[in-house]
Amino acid sequence: MDYSPIVAPVVALVAWTLVVMLWMVVARAGEFRRLGVTFDNIPPGARGADLEGRADPRVQWKSHNYTHLLEQPTLFYAIALALALIGQGDGINLWLAWGYVGFRVIHSLVQATVNIVRWRTLFFALATFCLVGLTVHAAANIIHYSSCPLAREGGGELDMGRPAELADRADPVEGKLASASSLASRAKVAGLQLT
Repeated sequence: MDYSPIVAPVVALVAWTLVVMLWMVVARAGEFRRLGVTFDNIPPGARGADLEGRADPRVQWKSHNYTHLLEQPTLFYAIALALALIGQGDGINLWLAWGYVGFRVIHSLVQATVNIVRWRTLFFALATFCLVGLTVHAAANIIHYSSCPLAREGGGELDMGRPAELADRADPVEGKLASASSLASRAKVAGLQLT
């Protein structure tokens, strides 16, 4: 089964999020024992935020980071999967995706252990830079293909097209095979010369 390479960093970040969740649960279990918190004495509707000021801040850092991994990374998942769907999940986009994941992992390790805000901010900014790059590349690709005569084949419907190196592979969205000859005929119909 073929899949876009950009799916791998998506899976990696989900796996890391689950590792941080487990780390948080283990840290909180120890803190609950220290505070004497049990299922019998937790008030209805209690949340982790209710521990602020009572629990050791070092324990709460893991929880804070887990929450952060459920915020901005949702944008990463969306843009990475969008890039996969439009056939742009490799090359520089793959590097940016792995950069995003790497910087988020480092951000987690800093926040959950030493929590130096200067370092957290640096790694958050670097991850955000990667996310912006992915978004710009996706938008540029969509704008490019929506304005390209080859992309408007079929009565104005958007056909994202296929790069030449993928010409003989199945289209991931439509499941069709695009051959080099069909791409050449599309170009001829559009009045373009392919060299």
